[in-house]
Amino acid sequence: MVTETTLDVIDVSLFENVNSADNYIPNFLRVMSSSMLAKTTGEWSDMMTASNSGTYSSQWMVVDYNKFKEYKDTKNEVEGLFLVLEQVPGSIISHDVSSHIYKVLIIY
Repeated sequence: MVTETTLDVIDVSLFENVNSADNYIPNFLRVMSSSMLAKTTGEWSDMMTASNSGTYSSQWMVVDYNKFKEYKDTKNEVEGLFLVLEQVPGSIISHDVSSHIYKVLIIY
């Protein structure tokens, strides 16, 4: 499962980091291909990071339902359940934040 929210770029000097049109894959194609081809949240992040144009600023939240089922069946924490990726012109950062989700799931 993938969801996204757009981020505002307040520091307009960041737009100096936008790549030229011949050096990137448009965002909608990276999202579509990453979502169709990736088998894990980490692979999704790697595919999204490749060929970033810097023209789209957003936060992506990615959940691996297979990892959720594994957790639900075993109650053992697994890495790669929930990943957050943020991109702004010139930078993409992603983190596996699964450990934060387990703190919430333990209630249920």
